[in-house]
Amino acid sequence: MSLRHWELALTSIDEKGGKQAGATEFEIQQLMREIARPVSADERRDILAWQSNPYPPEHPFSKSYRPSDPELWTLPPSHLPDDYISLLQWSNGGCLSAQSIELLPLFSASEVRGYMLAYHLPEHMPGALPFAMDGGGGIYLFDMRDSESAAGDVPVLLVDAGSQSYQDAQALGSSLWSVCTAATR
Repeated sequence: MSLRHWELALTSIDEKGGKQAGATEFEIQQLMREIARPVSADERRDILAWQSNPYPPEHPFSKSYRPSDPELWTLPPSHLPDDYISLLQWSNGGCLSAQSIELLPLFSASEVRGYMLAYHLPEHMPGALPFAMDGGGGIYLFDMRDSESAAGDVPVLLVDAGSQSYQDAQALGSSLWSVCTAATR
């Protein structure tokens, strides 16, 4: 997939940040190392600090609530879909639209891990790799559970940020390119 393909398929939404400079090879390699890196002690501490018992003291589930331990999470594999790499090389972040999808924003290579951990995706959707938001509370992600196919086509899903599960996810297409070039949903 050439960078020219992305230029023809996507439009920059300039009033919301628009197209950004492309990611360097170093930034892409760093992303591949970071997505699969085990949760660090500092990240674990921060994640545990963000969690709180959602039940009031009088609720029957209040006493049994236990925060999720990020050390037990399954992170996505360290390789990326080819079409995602080429998209990052064309625009490393920004706000973009195509006929059937709006990336509001597309996460830059340096932001992916932060979003993945902040939304606790490895807990709720092991092997999922977020790459953008839809501007309405949804997260676009790659279903990387079948890591054999990760270098080629990888399914793209849309999940509500407040209800993250493979069961509740909407399958959008077999690859990022196919989703971005599909007719309007």
